Amino acid sequence: WLVNGKGAQTGGETYTLQSVTNSNAVAVTFVLNPNSLLSVLVSGNGTVTPANLAGQMLAVGKSYTLTASAGKGCVFANWVSNSTVVAATSNYTFFMSPKLVLQANFVTNPFIPVAGTYQGLFYVTTNVALQSSGAFSATVTSNGTFTAKLQLGSPIHTFTGRFSLTGQCSSSIARTGLSPLTLQLQLGLTDGTLTGQVSDGNWTAQLVADPVTYSKAIPAPQVGKYTLVIPGVDDSSTQPAGDGFGSVTVDTAGNVSFSGVLADGTSLTSAGRVTSQGQWPFYAPLYAGKGSILGWLTFATNGDIGGQLQWVKAAQPTAPCYRAGFTNSTAAVGSVYRFTSGQPVLGFTSGQVSLAGGNLPQNFTHQVVLGTQSQITDLTVNKLAFTLTTSSGLLTGSVFNPQTGKSIPVKLVVLQNQGIAAGFFLGRSEEHTSELQSLTNL
Repeated sequence: WLVNGKGAQTGGETYTLQSVTNSNAVAVTFVLNPNSLLSVLVSGNGTVTPANLAGQMLAVGKSYTLTASAGKGCVFANWVSNSTVVAATSNYTFFMSPKLVLQANFVTNPFIPVAGTYQGLFYVTTNVALQSSGAFSATVTSNGTFTAKLQLGSPIHTFTGRFSLTGQCSSSIARTGLSPLTLQLQLGLTDGTLTGQVSDGNWTAQLVADPVTYSKAIPAPQVGKYTLVIPGVDDSSTQPAGDGFGSVTVDTAGNVSFSGVLADGTSLTSAGRVTSQGQWPFYAPLYAGKGSILGWLTFATNGDIGGQLQWVKAAQPTAPCYRAGFTNSTAAVGSVYRFTSGQPVLGFTSGQVSLAGGNLPQNFTHQVVLGTQSQITDLTVNKLAFTLTTSSGLLTGSVFNPQTGKSIPVKLVVLQNQGIAAGFFLGRSEEHTSELQSLTNL
């Protein structure tokens, strides 16, 4: 307040002139209020803390922090001011401005129905290659965060992230000595699938992962033992022609374990989960990172296993065989396996063991009889011996080569649903097929 140009009072909405004897000029000066009212609105089921900031006069220009907490069945969406999204994180630090209005938005949680574990594969669909294919798994929480593993060859990369409310996420994986991998992921909030792309800048692979729903509380219908055959290429000198094989075990929770050997003598193991679609994303790195095998295998309701596998081997000048490398697309076949003492492991008693290729001067066949304890008796030269591992369905033994007078080591596995056993033997420079199959005319 000014009286006759001189300061008479600071502040106060009224000023009283005392002992007035003359005319006086009274003036008042207004300045910007350093405090302003904060308005906080809430849309949806949630709360904002500290609650005592809302509706209070706050110092303009000073920073404050609000925290949004979602109620049951909801998630925080965003902070909005003047119709503009200003933050998507629940904790929001802001500088107070005059007459500021903030709104915290909460929406129904879209992640609750799709939370869980996902397993799958990624590869370039038009050209499966060693450097651009591998396995993927992720665990998604009910608030949209996830932890994931990506295996490309021997290295396994672990990373974390959060999906947006539309199910999208971008991630990057650094690699020592190599360009980083970028991932674009899309979580299907209605169909429960996880898809996306993996790229290093030169190639882009498609990623598909299905949910895993089985547990001890919800047992997998595929639980049991199986045998699996991975065929080679007949009459080929550039890649294995025998049949690789192995044993498969599925436990109550749907965990799958595989142990086997490929037709070039390479041992391999693989572990995974049966998805809710009854599929098994099969992947194993090979040859110390210079090869791999992968593909989707399906468990059928009749106990069969089937699917296309891509077997890749890079050129290896010092390898004992197939040094130029190869790519083999092969249809794997499997069968449920059960052993009953006193019954032949296959559905016949008379059969034949045939060997072909593998540097043999010519193909030859042995007539055999399968006994009630699955012993195999040779009906020709009586120099054939096989041992059955009853727990897994694997057959190991040897076949007498009448041309050389030496025994040939042979490995096979029985496929009970198909009524055969298939496997391989190693030649000097290549592999080829040996097969135990039914024979009607002995």
